Amino acid sequence: MKTAKTTKTKTIKPTATKSRIAAPKKVASPKAKVAKSKARAAKATAVPAVMSAPVKKAVSTDEIARRAYSIWEQQGRPSGKEREHWLLAEQQLQAA
Repeated sequence: MKTAKTTKTKTIKPTATKSRIAAPKKVASPKAKVAKSKARAAKATAVPAVMSAPVKKAVSTDEIARRAYSIWEQQGRPSGKEREHWLLAEQQLQAA
């Protein structure tokens, strides 16, 4: 008599892997979406700081000193206003 061969079946145990189910995404409120889109639009149209800064004319310290001296004389030679005269002279020369 023939005996039937029995085959063993292996049971596959699940391995410790990360779940393939993605975590639910957070949904932003409509107000947040509008604010975010406005921020993106403003950023896209903004002029870089380098381009928007006024170009300053190179002025030598001798020119500033001469202009500050003339301002000092025009104001009646007051004492203690050297810094103000210097800054005013620098501003006037750079604007010209």
